Amino acid sequence: MLAVTPLMGATSLYRASVGYANSWYKQAPGLVGLWFDAVEPGGDQVASATDLRLRLLKTSRESVKSACDELTRGITDLERFGAAPGGPGSAPPPGGGTPPVGGGGQPPPTGGCNPPPGS
Repeated sequence: MLAVTPLMGATSLYRASVGYANSWYKQAPGLVGLWFDAVEPGGDQVASATDLRLRLLKTSRESVKSACDELTRGITDLERFGAAPGGPGSAPPPGGGTPPVGGGGQPPPTGGCNPPPGS
């Protein structure tokens, strides 16, 4: 278990980083276009700047939530992998079935990365 924990942690960190970068990568072209509209003289700079700000905040929330979900999933995977058969955490999941390989049996957490109220 001691040797596996750092490996699973590194894997979770990698997944979280890829999810975070992917969110920004998908939004980059639109954000750059809004930035040009906001700084370019002539058009409606205020509306473009406001839209840019809102899209930046939305993308930030989505990318952080993606990273947080991956880290939570990694902790759940580690918990399932490291549970001793017959020990705590090895009970069958709710609704029956068999525990995952290595014990576990805990259902995945829900809402581990709750968004702030009002978002």
